[in-house]
Amino acid sequence: MAFKGWKKKAADFILAVTEPFRVKLELIEKNGSQRLQALEENVRHNNELLLQQQNLRRRLQELEENTRNNNEALLQQQELWQAVRSLEENIRNNNEALLQQQKLWQAVRSLEENIRNNNETLWQQQELWQAVRLLEENTRNNNTTLHCLSEKDRDHQQRVKLLEENQRNYNVELDKLKTAQNMQIIDAKIEAIKQKLKRAALLPVQSQEQPPQKTDPEAAALNNPYGDIDYFNFENHFRGSEESIKKRQQIYLPYFQDCKHVIDLGCGRGEFLELLREHHIPAIGVDFYDEFVLYTKNKGLTAVESDAVAYLEQCGNDIDGIFAGQLVEHLSVGQIVALCRNAYDRLKEGSYLIMETPNPTSLSIYTHAFYMDPSHQKPVHPLTLKYFAQQAGFGDVQILFTEESRLDEQIPPLQGKQIENVDAFNESMQRVAEYLFGSQDYAVIARK
Repeated sequence: MAFKGWKKKAADFILAVTEPFRVKLELIEKNGSQRLQALEENVRHNNELLLQQQNLRRRLQELEENTRNNNEALLQQQELWQAVRSLEENIRNNNEALLQQQKLWQAVRSLEENIRNNNETLWQQQELWQAVRLLEENTRNNNTTLHCLSEKDRDHQQRVKLLEENQRNYNVELDKLKTAQNMQIIDAKIEAIKQKLKRAALLPVQSQEQPPQKTDPEAAALNNPYGDIDYFNFENHFRGSEESIKKRQQIYLPYFQDCKHVIDLGCGRGEFLELLREHHIPAIGVDFYDEFVLYTKNKGLTAVESDAVAYLEQCGNDIDGIFAGQLVEHLSVGQIVALCRNAYDRLKEGSYLIMETPNPTSLSIYTHAFYMDPSHQKPVHPLTLKYFAQQAGFGDVQILFTEESRLDEQIPPLQGKQIENVDAFNESMQRVAEYLFGSQDYAVIARK
């Protein structure tokens, strides 16, 4: 019994002891269940949040994809705009090029029109020259007819009237064919022909019993070295344009500043006389060829027909400048010496004599210009001409080699490594080039 009581006490004690734990356990189970529910709720909420986050991430990825696509589209659009701007720039450039091309075509059309006009003018000029040649031929025929009349003793006055009538007819034809640019040349030729006809008309009539006087051809050639050629036409063909000659002769103007009486010996077409007139320097030209004199006078310049040396002998002592361009090569040695001596005697103190002539120290004058003119005697060496001037009395005599007349030719220097004496060779070739292509003209400038 006692044992049964102890067991009951022990059971009660255990119940008493375990009751709080049981209560706590039930409380714990109840709290655990609640927490588990709360945890499951949290898990479900987290799963929903995670799902939302995944959806958000997916939407973000889609948004990023859309953004990338939009950026690419925007970049393509920018490239398209750049292409459009480049196209617009090209269109503007093409429009400008088209405008320039249109202007160029207009210029080409204008040039073609000018060429057609020049061709028409050239054709008219050719007709004019043909008429001039016809007139000269008729004049020669008229002169022949006059001689025939003298030999056959025909009616001289009737023939003269016929020639005058023909001359008037030729003048009418020439008046129809004249152009403004050739007026001076044609007038000079007409005047020369008139002078020849007048001299022919004044010749006495010879009877058949009196044989015509014979002339020595060599003596006639010495008196008139241009008798067999039309030297006026020859000079215009080979001398060059008047403007180019004036440009080359400008270097001599400073030597005649403030002069009051300058003589241009062998004035030709009067280029240097024109330069002097443009600078208000009084001057007179002298030339042996009558057509040059008439042509110069038609330009309003002063000129006389005479031999240069003979004219200078008759001048007074009031000359303050003498220019002789391309003259001394036409003269003999005696004439050159006389020209220098007379120039020194006639010039005022401090005045200049300038003689320009082809330069024989440049070998190319013999293949280019000197022997083109059949009236040239021989070239004069610069030192020879300087000596003549000094012997005439000129104290200050200089030689000027004109740069304007230098040929545009050179010998290229030899170049290369390990070539012996290359510098000496090039120096020698420079001297050879100077001998070959140096100044074609030189001038002796002598001061009294």
